[in-house]
Amino acid sequence: MKKRLTTLALIISGVAGFAQQDPQFTQFMFSKLFTNPGYAGTTGAICADFIGRNQWTGFPGAPQTGVLCVDASLTKSFGVGLSVDYDKLGFDKTIGAKLAGSYMIPVMSGLGKLSFGLELGIQSKTISGSWIAPDGTSTSSGNITDAAIPASFSSTNYDLGLGIYFVHANGTYFGLSSTHLPDASESLTSKGAQTYKFDVARHYYVTAGTSFALGSSSFDLRPNLLVKSDAKVTTFDVNVNVLYNKMFWLGISYRMQDAIAPMLGFQRTMGNSPTAITWKIGYSYDVTTSEIKNHSSGSHEIMMGACKKLDHNPKPESWEDVRFF
Repeated sequence: MKKRLTTLALIISGVAGFAQQDPQFTQFMFSKLFTNPGYAGTTGAICADFIGRNQWTGFPGAPQTGVLCVDASLTKSFGVGLSVDYDKLGFDKTIGAKLAGSYMIPVMSGLGKLSFGLELGIQSKTISGSWIAPDGTSTSSGNITDAAIPASFSSTNYDLGLGIYFVHANGTYFGLSSTHLPDASESLTSKGAQTYKFDVARHYYVTAGTSFALGSSSFDLRPNLLVKSDAKVTTFDVNVNVLYNKMFWLGISYRMQDAIAPMLGFQRTMGNSPTAITWKIGYSYDVTTSEIKNHSSGSHEIMMGACKKLDHNPKPESWEDVRFF
């Protein structure tokens, strides 16, 4: 029993260390707020996007991850956003919530927008001490009293992040950001007064992408790049997708030393301005290329979102007076 638990803990710890501490998403181009607070409000709309991920299907204790991002432009200069994420890997569970604010300034004769963002939030981490042996006995039932099996630990701490984001009217974007700026050690305390310490590493992100029409056709090519690092491990995601008739897209992503992921999606604008809402839904499937492929049938990810444009231009007013013509 003890040997199996130790082996599982080492496997999960190694995987978590290689994959960094922040959860990953194949459809990262639809969750920019999660990694960069400067993105908040830059679309000039109020948007909500959700991504749910079931990673390494068939692998015991496989990650289950989700993130919800909501952002809006309050004025032409200020934006706000909220992101809530959930990540469960084996006995490790993390829940976070971050409130972002951004200040936007026009550049390139008004064709571009440069945004500076700040986010404040909390992060709650729990390590469960509930273990189940092959014969069905478990710590939760009280049948196992092995002192080597850890009890439950939990902790809630504050979080802080900064970001710079640029977007052009033609769809080109570029971002630099950092999360978990405190870069501090956190202590998780169990009911038995045991303490487990871990480091919340500072993370760095570079995002870039663009969109352009392929000649005079109805196809738009949309390449995207995400580079992520915790100053010890650096990896990247490269994505290329083609949008047809502003409605359907097909694409493929490559994540260094991890997976190749085909994806597809659909979007549609319903209603007329100024109340029109654009809905979208997407799906991606990660074909694992690492050694985990021998124990997993891949990863599934679904994305859903909606956006409504906001009008911050004051409407002209006029009136009549018999004294003026």
